[in-house]
Amino acid sequence: MNLTVIKALVVEYSRPKRCWAAALSVLCVGGFGLPATSAIEPVTQSTTEPAPEDTLKSCVFHVILEARKPWRLLNEETFELVQQLMEEGTKLQKIGTQESLQQAKSKFEQVIQITQTAGERRLQQRAWSEMGETAFALDDPQGATTAYKQILPLLYLDDDNYEEQKVDVLGKIGKAYRALGKNQQALEIYNKALVLIRRRDRWMGNCLREARTLNSIGEIYADKNELEKALIYFEQALKLRQLLPPHPLDFDPVDILNNHGKIYFAFGDTSKALAFFDWSFRIAGWLVQSVQISWDALGSEFTVSGYTLDGIQQEAQLGVKQLEATISILNQLYPNIESPEQKTIYIDKLKQCEGLKAELERQLEMIAQQRRRSNV
Repeated sequence: MNLTVIKALVVEYSRPKRCWAAALSVLCVGGFGLPATSAIEPVTQSTTEPAPEDTLKSCVFHVILEARKPWRLLNEETFELVQQLMEEGTKLQKIGTQESLQQAKSKFEQVIQITQTAGERRLQQRAWSEMGETAFALDDPQGATTAYKQILPLLYLDDDNYEEQKVDVLGKIGKAYRALGKNQQALEIYNKALVLIRRRDRWMGNCLREARTLNSIGEIYADKNELEKALIYFEQALKLRQLLPPHPLDFDPVDILNNHGKIYFAFGDTSKALAFFDWSFRIAGWLVQSVQISWDALGSEFTVSGYTLDGIQQEAQLGVKQLEATISILNQLYPNIESPEQKTIYIDKLKQCEGLKAELERQLEMIAQQRRRSNV
C-alpha cells in the first residue's frame, strides 16, 4: 500500500477528523506493524512536509498532514464570499421586516447556488436551514418545508451527530407540515424523529427532545379531536419534563400544562382544567422573572448561562406567543364556567396571564432598544 493509495482513502472520507485516524487504522490492519495507539495519538501540526519516501513513517506523516489541511471544496476567495453572504443574510433576517426578509432570502439563495456548484454540503445545509427560518418568518410554511427537506440528503452518514442533526431537521419539517395543516404527514415525521430520539437520547439520560416531540404528537391528536389519545401523549411528555430540573427561559412546560388544561376542559372537568392552568401560570411567572434576571445579568457581554441575546429574545417571544394562546383559551372557556367560585378563580388567572405577557413584552422592548444602541 503506497502513499497514493492512502491519500486516495483520505479523499474518500468526508470528515477530516476521521480521515487521518481511518487511514492509519488501514495501515495497522494492513500489517505494517504500527502500534494501535499511534492511530489515535494527537499529532503536532507542521508546515514543513518531508520529501516523499517509501517508508512507513513518511507515509503516515503525509496522510496526517494531508487530512489535517482545511477541508474546503471552495477556494479562499469564494469561501470568504459565502461567509459574507451568510452573515449579511443573518443580519437582515434579524431585522424581521418583509423587505429585509426577502433580501435575506436572496442572500441565502446565492449561497446555495455557489455551494451546490462546488459540492460543499455543510454550508449548503446551513443555508437551507436559514432559508427555512426565513420562509417561516415570511409566513410561507410551504417554502419552509421545501427548504428543510433539502437538508436531509446533505447530512453525512458518518457524522458523530448525524442522528441528532436528522432529528432536528425532522422536527422542523414536522412543524412546517403542521403550519400547512397536513397533520398526518406531520405525525409520520414526528414518529420517525421519536424513534431516533429514543435510540440516541435515552441512554444519555436526556429526555428533553422526547418530551417536546410527544407534546407535538399530542397536539396533532388534539387537532384531530382524538382527545383520549392526545392526553396519553401529553401525560408522557409531562412525566419526562418532571424528570428534568427547571431551566430558565424554557417555556415548554407551560405549553404542556396548558394542553392538559384544554383536554380536561373538553372532558367537562373544569376544576382539573383550572388546576393545570394555575400550575402553568406559576411556572410562567418564574420564567418571566428568569428572563428579567438573565437580561439584567447579560450587560454588554451578550451571553449568560449559555444564552446569547438572541436566545433570550427568542425564548421571550415564544413565551409571549404561549401566553397569548393561554389568554385565548381562557376567553373561550369562560362562557362555559358555571360556578361563581370558579369564575372568580378564572378572572384571577386571566389577570395573572395578561400581566405576565405585558412584562415579557416590556422586556422584549428593552432588548430591542439595546440592539438599536449596540447595533447588534
